[in-house]
Amino acid sequence: MTSTVTSQKTQRLTVTRSPTSRHRRSERRLRPEVLLALVAGGWAVATAAHLLGADLLLPPLVLIVTASLLRAGRTLLDRLMLALFLLLGTACGAGLLLSVWPWGLAPVPVAGVALTVLAVLGTVSGRRPALPRPAIADVVTVAATAAVAAYLAMPYLRANLAGRIALAMAGEDLTRHVTVFDGIRQVGGYLFLHDGQARRYVYSGMIRYPQGFHFVSALLDGYLPHHDSSGVTAFNHLIGFHVAGYALMTLSILWGARWIGGRLLATAWRWLPVVVLLSALCVKGELTADFVDGYPSEIAGLALVAGLIAVLARPVAGRRTQLLLVGSLLVALGFTYYLFLPGMGLAAVVWLVLRRRRLPHPAFTAAVALSTGVLALLPLSLGVLGGGQTESLKTAAAFHNSRAALIALALLVAAGVFGPTGRCPVVWRLYRWSAVSLLGYVLLLGAYQKVTTGHTGYYFEKSLHGAQVVLLVGLGSLVTLLPAPVRRAHRSRLAMALPSLLVAAAIGAGLGLVRGDSPYRPIAGSADGNWGTAWQSHRLAPTRLGVMAADLVARYREHPGSGVTLLLGDDAYANYSVSLFAAALERNAGTPISRGFYIGHLPGASNEAVRAMILRIGVPIVAVVTSPRIATLIRDLQRTNPRQHIELIDLSGAKA
Repeated sequence: MTSTVTSQKTQRLTVTRSPTSRHRRSERRLRPEVLLALVAGGWAVATAAHLLGADLLLPPLVLIVTASLLRAGRTLLDRLMLALFLLLGTACGAGLLLSVWPWGLAPVPVAGVALTVLAVLGTVSGRRPALPRPAIADVVTVAATAAVAAYLAMPYLRANLAGRIALAMAGEDLTRHVTVFDGIRQVGGYLFLHDGQARRYVYSGMIRYPQGFHFVSALLDGYLPHHDSSGVTAFNHLIGFHVAGYALMTLSILWGARWIGGRLLATAWRWLPVVVLLSALCVKGELTADFVDGYPSEIAGLALVAGLIAVLARPVAGRRTQLLLVGSLLVALGFTYYLFLPGMGLAAVVWLVLRRRRLPHPAFTAAVALSTGVLALLPLSLGVLGGGQTESLKTAAAFHNSRAALIALALLVAAGVFGPTGRCPVVWRLYRWSAVSLLGYVLLLGAYQKVTTGHTGYYFEKSLHGAQVVLLVGLGSLVTLLPAPVRRAHRSRLAMALPSLLVAAAIGAGLGLVRGDSPYRPIAGSADGNWGTAWQSHRLAPTRLGVMAADLVARYREHPGSGVTLLLGDDAYANYSVSLFAAALERNAGTPISRGFYIGHLPGASNEAVRAMILRIGVPIVAVVTSPRIATLIRDLQRTNPRQHIELIDLSGAKA
């Protein structure tokens, strides 16, 4: 009985209050001359870093300064994660201004303005920079995230250009994400604000695609060193951001589970089995398929879902800070992957209703709610009204997530949330409402697809990933079934650590981290059994296509008179994937080549299909041909359609 009462007390929301918040009134306000000095210092630091080639230090500086002005979170990782969520939403919203101001994404003006805003906020609030100490559990969390990122990045790091292209071709979508990222860098902002320029770099269907991940990546890319300005360098950098995005998703899931768990997960030994379980699922389970198939926007959206669920379940102590956090996460989600926005928006509305008596002043609440709604819904409105993306909800699914695994996960979370200890605390009550909001939205989406198409589709399977992340964050509820942690002076460190180490080792072995022969096999019918092992084995990478694309870029990128370079052979999919990837690396993936390949289905390799595709493209073409039949066709087109300037590079061995 005593342990249950103690456990409930540890779950109260007051645990999120920073020890320094009680001294807020005693903090001295800065004088105007100090503010001017801080602003000047911020611009001086940004300028000096640029002149010294140390731009890379500016984004971490902005993050640390932001974290130092917050007064929420018990540990350093808490503070940094909350600051990161605020900055992501701010960057997505501010991108509307950065896309049209004269300096584009130039690093010095952006960093200078960011540091100026932080100086003003610090002065107005009277807060001096202060950071809490890191906890051992913080180190465990960051180390686990780094291990996941290193594991998934290793195949890219070991490969040459052809190998990296092949790995990226494991999923077709990454080609288009390369063009959006590089297009934003080239035009200096969101593509939908530079429609005319954007059509050179991307096909029209991506101009109104949600670009939050791509914009933030392009913004940060300006602070990275570039040995050249080629499309290949842009591709390499996007791969880095793709890995970083998955690391952020993993970190958000781990941090969110620990944040909601509160003091029941505050000790490193209690946290270790949970972090091993979550990390193993992130590197071996179905979420890894998003990384393999190249869905960086969805991955970033899942990171935001995890963060939003966490702060809705356990709000921070500052009411205004909490409202700004929820608003920033919703804005970032709307700009990044708005498939999850209706469900998480509903969760936020439910939270507002449940916490209506603990909200800030009505005027402040209304202003934040209005600006959040306008900004978060803007990309959705552009996609639905201007991009015709409603029809994509009916797209059939090429894969299906395991329903059994999701049900098992839901039952585990329910055991903790609805158990005798988890039923009462406010944290788990708020988590239940947030989880039910998203899960209800997922079920409604599936029902809509069933009614309209007779089956669940591609985006329903995507929405199940959101449900999975919400449940993974809730796995911390299982500790409510354990006795409350009690310190006993007579117990040795080994006695305290041994049970945790054994449980963590058992989880790792069961999920294949030791021998790789786990009974958990989310890839049915595969020799690898799970996505992480399959990724490491390179079995998912079309090596032949990667070599062909790299060769196409290396040999024919600077070919005189080239307009669009095409690979044309007897394999229709090779023609499609290699030509589009080469065009992305050549920064020529816009309207002309899009007219040829994006026709609602895979263009065929017959003479009639190839002829029609070339005529649709309508601009000069360098045709790299590997089929004697198509070589004959190209020579015929050169005679009958001389105005298009079709250049033939015959690798088929056919005689003229």
